Amino acid sequence: MSIHHVPDPHPGTLSLRTLPALPGNAALVRPLTTFIGRDDDLKVVGELLDRDDVRLVTVTGPGGVGKTRLATQVAGQIEDSSANSVVSVSLAAVRDPRLVPGTIASSLGMQDVAGQMTIDRLANSCHNLRLLIVLDNLEHLLESAPDLAALLQRCPGLTFLCTSRTRLDIGGEHIHPLSPLSLAHSVDLFKQRAQAIAPAQPVTDNHGADIAEVCRRLDGLPLAIELAAARASVLSPRAMLARLDDRLSLLSTGRRDAPGRHRGLREAIAWSYDLLSESDQRLFRRLAVFMGGFTLEAAGAVAGDGKDVLAGIASLEANSLIGLTSADDDEARFAMLETIREFALERLRASGEEAAMLQRHADHIADVCNGTEWAFWLPEGVQKLDRVELELANIRSALSWLKRTGDVETLLRLAGSLGPLWTSRGYGREGQEALEWGLALPDYVSASIRTLATRVLSWIIDSHGGQYRALVLAQHAHSLAKDTGDLENIAKSLIMSGVAAVSLDRLDLASTYLESALDVLGSLKDESWTRIATYVVVFQLGSIALVKGEIDRADDRFRSALALQGSGEESFVAGSHAIKGLGHVARARGDNLRALREYQAALRFTLVTRHVRELTHLLGAVAGALSGSGHYERAARLFGAAEALCERIASTFDTMFEEQRALGLPEPWASSRPILGPVEVLHRPLQDEDAAQRPVTLDAELVAIWWAEGRLLTLDEAVALALAEPGATFVTTELPAGLTVRENEVLRLLAEGKSNRAIADTLFLSPRTVERHVLHILAKLGCGTRTAAAARVIRHGLA
Repeated sequence: MSIHHVPDPHPGTLSLRTLPALPGNAALVRPLTTFIGRDDDLKVVGELLDRDDVRLVTVTGPGGVGKTRLATQVAGQIEDSSANSVVSVSLAAVRDPRLVPGTIASSLGMQDVAGQMTIDRLANSCHNLRLLIVLDNLEHLLESAPDLAALLQRCPGLTFLCTSRTRLDIGGEHIHPLSPLSLAHSVDLFKQRAQAIAPAQPVTDNHGADIAEVCRRLDGLPLAIELAAARASVLSPRAMLARLDDRLSLLSTGRRDAPGRHRGLREAIAWSYDLLSESDQRLFRRLAVFMGGFTLEAAGAVAGDGKDVLAGIASLEANSLIGLTSADDDEARFAMLETIREFALERLRASGEEAAMLQRHADHIADVCNGTEWAFWLPEGVQKLDRVELELANIRSALSWLKRTGDVETLLRLAGSLGPLWTSRGYGREGQEALEWGLALPDYVSASIRTLATRVLSWIIDSHGGQYRALVLAQHAHSLAKDTGDLENIAKSLIMSGVAAVSLDRLDLASTYLESALDVLGSLKDESWTRIATYVVVFQLGSIALVKGEIDRADDRFRSALALQGSGEESFVAGSHAIKGLGHVARARGDNLRALREYQAALRFTLVTRHVRELTHLLGAVAGALSGSGHYERAARLFGAAEALCERIASTFDTMFEEQRALGLPEPWASSRPILGPVEVLHRPLQDEDAAQRPVTLDAELVAIWWAEGRLLTLDEAVALALAEPGATFVTTELPAGLTVRENEVLRLLAEGKSNRAIADTLFLSPRTVERHVLHILAKLGCGTRTAAAARVIRHGLA
């Protein structure tokens, strides 16, 4: 019996609900401060969103007026008071309108799929959902409005709540202009924030007139008021008022066509800026080149000329010009509010340093990402990939700048180093676009960089189903490497050629490439990656043997790969492939319980790497082994969970079992449809001609219920179910998906066979309202028909 050294996935530190860890703000972030005023705005926007005929609400107003805060408060109340799903998508760091659909998809946990537009993928995934999406900071992305309109037309349960300085100007849009706070609420805001900043200097009634005048001069803009209140520890309200008067006079010659409230905000930020020391001002404006945040190390490298910037960062944070967004044992992360960053960027341009800082920023990001290509195979590499993913907004900004300046060498070095990010974390289209842009330019890029970029482009395209082009690119990379005698790149290009040839079912050709790669690897002494590369080659050769039906040879190859994998700190956390291969070998030999153990071990490895595509396929593999062992209920639930995850990451469901089909094993389900709906029959694999071993047909309605329940499992629950002992049972004690009280009432009457009209009469509702409730119920339960939903109620004893 083989023993696999499985790294501890550290339960409790890894949230499976958020795999893969994406930079988008999918979860609604609840502010830590009290919401002041805006009762009328809350009511109006909330009532608009509650209407069936309103699908798009845009909160407009100048920067700093509180659009984001209002939208968050409204969305939070909707999330608290109903079963509707609420998703928040911050667009401040996105500069290309074409990326808006992809950013929304990423926030929903979806990944790229070959041959399918992002809009189509979003529409298909959201069609049956009742979902409120908050789109924050849309004013610079107005060209994405047609895409948003198309989504609304195709997804009847989808609603957008947007914040923008200008309207979107598309059909069905309802505008809510947001005015500044009233004077009374402005004073309340100032007092509360000042008291939090300087509790030892309480605000008294004697300060009331001065505070009111400060708020009036700041035009009731919440951000400006909070910036002023941040100085409460060093300035009295009267001193603030005097300094604010000076600033108003200084800036009164600015653009006269700019809104007065916008000038007031600019003055408030300029006032805080002018209070800084010269060195802090320089640091502040240089930090404007960062998108999506920065660490102390990054701030020092880019904005501090390599010097320690801790004191300056502390000063900026104390003045509310930057904020701490996250902190752990390793490093703290900071960011600017977008309005403040725009002000800092203006100051940077005026200083004449903008181009130099943007280039320094791009060079730094390229250095940070260097060495990521093979990183995810090693324990410390997973953390590196996580850190790199946090820099996605900065990576996008750097790539954009490098395109503008024509620095193709740095662009290809940066994009080429990020193969695992592009392929395993769902950003393949962006990586492909950057690499293709750089490779299309003349050949003045160094051969090693061009080889790297070509090989990684092959990797991306292969993972998206373009195997023929992937093979051509890999062969071209091999040719480039041979011309320069670069043995490392020769070996890596041969491996990619073999991978693409396997995908094309050109097994003999693939074996030739992979065996050649082994020969080259044997002549290299660099232990930092050759052992990993050898492992990849050996388990690929095992997969080829498996598909050819050479089961014993496949077994030997997979075990040889495991021997290379090592144990402890030297083990490969992405070593699930060889263990999964042993599971396939066990299934081919009819030992489904052994296969289950191997798949479960591989699953534990995959939890560490957070490779969601591999994780999803392993859930399906576990389901197949369970089905083959006669554990049909658990198998059906896991098939349902895997199907739902496939839709989420835009994978192809029926590719999970290519190895089993190639071995002549029966399908784990009878239907040939990969994703279109629940299967009707589960089969046991045939071991012999004994009638007792022939396929067992189950009740189709019962299988549909199990399958639908599996689709509603969280990733935590699906993994727990997959890792449980074979004889474990899974019992649902209550209806999942958070049905409201009213929806439960409608569901019980539906189970009694009542029509929509009869339900409406019983509950004193309109038929249209009942119809809407039924649609929501079916979507939440994952049931395609009223009959399936009714069967589920009966199964749970609720009717």
